[in-house]
Amino acid sequence: MQHNQQLAIRNSQSLCAFFCAWVAPLIISASAAAGEGRHVEAVSVFHCSFGEDWDVNYDSWPDRWIRKTGPGFPHYVNIAIQDDPTAANGKCLTMDLDGAAAAVSSPPIRVMPRFSYVVEGQLKNDGLNYSTVVITLDFCDSNGRVLQTKRSKPFSTTSGWMPVELDPVEPSDPAIDRAVLGLQVQRSTKGDLGGRVSLAEVRMARLPRITVSTNNPANVYTALEGIVVRCELSGIPERDPEIRFQLLDASSNVLQSDRVQLNGRLIVEGSDQGAEVTDGISKRPDCYEGSTEWRPKIADYGYYRVDVKMISSTSAKGDSDEERELASRTIYLAVVPPLEMPRQGEFGWTLPAGDGSLSFQDLSRLLPQVGINWVKVPVWFDEDDPGRGDELIRFVELLGAMNIDVVGIIDRPPETSELDARIARNIPIAELLSLDPSIWVPSLEPVMSRLSLRVRWWQLGREYDTSFVGFPELSKRIQELRTALFRFGQDVRLGLSWDWGSMDAAAGQTATWDFQQMCVDSAPTEQKLGELLAKPRENTALRWVFVEPPPRNPDSSAMSAAALDARSSEFVRRLVTAKVHGADAIIVSNPFNDEDGLMRASGMPGELLLPWRTTAVMLGGAEYLGEMTLPAGSENRIFLRPDGQVVMVVWSAAPAKEVLCLGNKVRQFDIFGRSNAPEQQGREQVIPVGPTPTFVLGLHEAITRWRMAVSFEKHQVPSIFTTPHRNSLRFQNYFPQGVGGSLKIVVEQERGSGEHLGREANSVEGSGFTPDRWTIEPPQGNFQLAAGQTTEFPFDIRLKNALFGKQPVRVDFKVEADEQFEFSVYREMEVGTEDLTLEVNTHLEKDGTLIIEQLMTNSADRLADLKCYLYAKGRRPERMQVYRLGPSVDRKVYRFPDGKDLVGNEMLLEIEELNGPRVLRYRFVAAVESKKAEESDQDIDKSEDTDDSKPADADAGLATAGS
Repeated sequence: MQHNQQLAIRNSQSLCAFFCAWVAPLIISASAAAGEGRHVEAVSVFHCSFGEDWDVNYDSWPDRWIRKTGPGFPHYVNIAIQDDPTAANGKCLTMDLDGAAAAVSSPPIRVMPRFSYVVEGQLKNDGLNYSTVVITLDFCDSNGRVLQTKRSKPFSTTSGWMPVELDPVEPSDPAIDRAVLGLQVQRSTKGDLGGRVSLAEVRMARLPRITVSTNNPANVYTALEGIVVRCELSGIPERDPEIRFQLLDASSNVLQSDRVQLNGRLIVEGSDQGAEVTDGISKRPDCYEGSTEWRPKIADYGYYRVDVKMISSTSAKGDSDEERELASRTIYLAVVPPLEMPRQGEFGWTLPAGDGSLSFQDLSRLLPQVGINWVKVPVWFDEDDPGRGDELIRFVELLGAMNIDVVGIIDRPPETSELDARIARNIPIAELLSLDPSIWVPSLEPVMSRLSLRVRWWQLGREYDTSFVGFPELSKRIQELRTALFRFGQDVRLGLSWDWGSMDAAAGQTATWDFQQMCVDSAPTEQKLGELLAKPRENTALRWVFVEPPPRNPDSSAMSAAALDARSSEFVRRLVTAKVHGADAIIVSNPFNDEDGLMRASGMPGELLLPWRTTAVMLGGAEYLGEMTLPAGSENRIFLRPDGQVVMVVWSAAPAKEVLCLGNKVRQFDIFGRSNAPEQQGREQVIPVGPTPTFVLGLHEAITRWRMAVSFEKHQVPSIFTTPHRNSLRFQNYFPQGVGGSLKIVVEQERGSGEHLGREANSVEGSGFTPDRWTIEPPQGNFQLAAGQTTEFPFDIRLKNALFGKQPVRVDFKVEADEQFEFSVYREMEVGTEDLTLEVNTHLEKDGTLIIEQLMTNSADRLADLKCYLYAKGRRPERMQVYRLGPSVDRKVYRFPDGKDLVGNEMLLEIEELNGPRVLRYRFVAAVESKKAEESDQDIDKSEDTDDSKPADADAGLATAGS
């Protein structure tokens, strides 16, 4: 049958010109009748309905179409034109798979790089359990060499006929002059005996081509000036359309708008094509081409968008009521501030498609600018394509000169190799390398001989391929593979992917691999990532982790400022968490993608590229030092960089200002890398903090370490007002020389005070509430310390009106080293007793009654009797008594009728021990949210004044303290 098909093709060559001239008007007519869907400006260049006009010799084979033959594509697979009344034209091309793979391709179709092209068709798949179908579009030169390929997503079984479409694609090489459509059925390790694939109504159309580019291949700039946006138009139906440029920031705020009138010129189609290209040649409507440039004015570093629209010249002149948009494009720019890249670090990218989005040459320019120290790339190339090996070698050498290590991924052989045709498409690496070495070693031989002396790091299998987990005698097997792959004793590091859930699978083994790329099914949150990294290491292999960016909103091409800040903040905190827990490498597995990529699939930057870059530059190679207490309580992580600078990452759930002395050369960086010198207040800096992390660079190392190491011998102060409580302050000299100085311990005054509770709060003896809550004796002292020396400063605490719970304490230091420094250290002490706990919950009833719930326990050996007073502004004190308090929870309820006016105000609870010296004073704010009256009343009726009642659930506005 195959011989007959080829003979029929040869016999039909002489009739091609005649039939093409006859068919072309029908194609255009059918195209006009059927329409081109959403592509209004489309002009049909190819249409095959598999009718009689495509089978002139009635052999049930489409004229000039070709089927693929050879290994993996057996001749017994029946491929023929068949009748199908459910198809659009009653005909279709059908493949009866019989458990095998199959592929067909169209005749070459005349194309021009000046246009973009779209492919549409109808597909029906039945009984596909193991196979998938892919539509392809190959762009070729005059010799038939494929220069560019577009592939559809894989399709399995469909529900009847399904429309399929390849999105518009632009020929990327000026040598392209023809295209070939293809239908490929790919089988996995098994085939589909009863599988059937049908194709109908295949159409290819050309579209106007609007290409927007810049003078930087990756659109990543290091200077605010010199940015050029080029707009090239081709195949447009109007000679002189208006081009409109808009510059927008990351939140879609318009920063600049300009209009340019294009001077187009007529496109003349050449006729120098080979005789074998007969499709796609016919009389087309006149069309035009032209180009222009635009230079946006960018005032600051950041992430930007440029929208380019082509408007009809008629509507642009006001001759129609509405403007008609002919085409539009959007490009993205990143303008990155100058930052010194780290010479060593943990941050890296995996390029699963190699140079699929940007050429190796362009990648070698981009990667050193964005904080990269590791790049993983597939390196298995076809031995018949030595040029690919040359490209990889140049790429490795260029990156090596810029302190970037390349990890060669041994995944699967190239599609053009003989080995690829013999194995399943998605075969795991462990299964592939378990085949007889004579099958795969010859294919890998040229790769290893050329690259193994240049690439020191290698990974077996693509990312997330954990097929080696649970492999019998794994250490022995990896050693055998190491010997087989690196036969000349090269000093290489070998790694593989590993599942976080199988951490104990390698326990007790002597690892013969050097690193494990840890994987998990879904990207872990910041907290989950910390929990995973906190697991103990099971072997000596380095632990590499993925930190994937949060996905962008698929429903919006632009993000609000709040959404972008939230997404950026989450990503930066994940990266910081990985650094804090000592990940040996921090990898983004697929940075070039449109869902969550740092770059887009087109090679343009994404919204999170700058936050990634700033974090990688600030923390690459840095040592985690710890955290320090800040005066406003902001979260922070502190690192010592390889260049000797100390950097703090700081953020806060609510906006705050941290005012403290950090050093003389401090700069604050936002996540986009923009910096400023903080405002000064005397010798202190004012650091604005919010939910989005920022980086504070240049902290004085000795002061920072000193501040982090200060501690009190005891953090608990017994709530006893009659006796002094002994304590001491410990600190260490981190200056590289001997120092002298003084210190002063200051009890910090919390915001707000008790005076607003009114005279009622002072009407009971012993319930006075004044700012002078406790005293320190002595409050200050002097010291002299050698370099590295530790000392203690003893003191007594005497309570006066101290509140129950955590209370802020400040220690002011004056240190004379190479110069004089003054700085403060912030700590907390907890007033209370270790054996007595107090919890206060509040809520407002529907009838306006304010309910205060008091829960107490006593774990001391002796039972306690307590007298309780609750003070509220403008109200008489409420009194309760707790009898024989032990380890069981005692619950007391206070009621304030018409208590709505108390909501949001501070209240004071004073508890005095009747048979002991303890006195507790606790301040809290009444809650706002109310509870269902019937539920709360029932609870109170059952448990009021009962010592053994269980604590009720707290409402919003809960105030809690415990000793």
